[in-house]
Amino acid sequence: MNRIQQTILNKQWRISNLYKIRDKEGRLIKFRRNRTQKHFSGNLHTRNLILKSRQLGFTTEESIDALDDVLFTPNIDVLLIAHNLEAGENIFNKKISFAWEQLHSQIKDLYEVDNKTSKTIKFNLGRKGFRSKAVDTTGRSGTYQRVHITEFADLCKKYPKKVVDIIEGTIPAVPTTGRIDIESTSQGASGEFYEMFMNAWERGEPTSPLEWKAHFYNWTWDDEEMIKIKEIIPFSKMEQGDKFEKYAERHNLNAKQMTYYYQKWISLNKKWNSLKREYPTTPAEAFEAVAEGTFYGEIIAAMEETGRIGIVPVDRAMKVHTVWDLGVGKNLVVGFYQRDPALNQLRKIDYLEGEGSEALPEIVSKILNKPYVYGKHFGPPDLNTTDIGTGQTRIKTAAGLGLRFTVVEDLSLEDGINMATLALDRLLVDKGKCNKWVLAMKAYSREWDERKGMYKDEPYHNWASHGADEWRYAAIAESKMTNDSQFLNRPFYDQTVKIWRNE
Repeated sequence: MNRIQQTILNKQWRISNLYKIRDKEGRLIKFRRNRTQKHFSGNLHTRNLILKSRQLGFTTEESIDALDDVLFTPNIDVLLIAHNLEAGENIFNKKISFAWEQLHSQIKDLYEVDNKTSKTIKFNLGRKGFRSKAVDTTGRSGTYQRVHITEFADLCKKYPKKVVDIIEGTIPAVPTTGRIDIESTSQGASGEFYEMFMNAWERGEPTSPLEWKAHFYNWTWDDEEMIKIKEIIPFSKMEQGDKFEKYAERHNLNAKQMTYYYQKWISLNKKWNSLKREYPTTPAEAFEAVAEGTFYGEIIAAMEETGRIGIVPVDRAMKVHTVWDLGVGKNLVVGFYQRDPALNQLRKIDYLEGEGSEALPEIVSKILNKPYVYGKHFGPPDLNTTDIGTGQTRIKTAAGLGLRFTVVEDLSLEDGINMATLALDRLLVDKGKCNKWVLAMKAYSREWDERKGMYKDEPYHNWASHGADEWRYAAIAESKMTNDSQFLNRPFYDQTVKIWRNE
């Protein structure tokens, strides 16, 4: 083997010398890995999860590296899954196909392009078979040796059915010796990407090829933009300079980095939530950010910023009112409120979520064991619906347990959400006891219309719906939260349960 052949067979040499891309200014340049790309390529595992800031070049790195695999690795098919069709075609045309077309003719002449569609490039190697690189929005029907998924959190949020195909079909089909890279910015603390990443991040280094390895690259890795900063902006010249100065101290950031961070904040219309989501400093901060398309997310984030979600002590001079969304297990939630009419203030002091197969009797028992003096107990409008299993309405079932419900007015969903939005201005929340509710309110979002490419007015029903519905009922019932006598009767409840259990 001569020297030229040895050089061509060196992957690192090929990556640094063969391929061309267009930079952010549209100039044709030779592809050279940046610091982020080098670090990632040097710390690979067979299964990789990448939480990242914007503009670090992961999609470009993946496009070039995977194209190189297709050209120089026998018997390989590669799939890049994009979060939508437009993004997929854009990646294929501007990165994969472009890099192929810009290759030196002496290399291109070695291959016969079997077919090239808007999303696939396939090479015919005669007796050696085929190799291909494809871009799609799912990949259940194929078998691939390498898969890259871009903006997976967005895919999880907008196309949950496709995510099922990916999780159950595409990923298991990749062999143990194959490679899967999933990269994304955050879309809140829910969804498959969040759960997969946090599990891997908390576990640490993987111990088998099938375990995921978590990688985090924040905005401080953006050397290309950082080097362009020639003039430092002092904290005294920044809007909310004190806040940026404290942030720099907390995360040990230098003056140039804070100038970059401040400029990104300005470019995002001074929205802190968008800054956390697009340019996170820590994984926790990334997932604290509110996802797009939520009903209450940005308001809840603002409440956190201003301290209205924090420590809210119980006022022993006021009754505690409960508001219910009825279901079984985690679908049964209860909010605990105190209302101060003099201050026009509502306080959420506690939140309860069912576990396992818990239903009304178990939750009522838990409520009775809390150290509160109760006022009224508000339930949803469908309390008068007959339960097929018991043959009686749920309001009667509750009454049999000593719980007298007040049924919330049956408003339209739109009117209820509007009332709930306005009522947040008067709400204080105890974060320690109501953290699950805070997460649900951040995640409660509109359903994505795939055909129109926009969010619908209707909510997407998932785990977050129950906490959000409970709050909607609370907002509707707020004016009735007075200091009337309590309706729960502990001795009556205990006696009734004994009868039910034949004790």
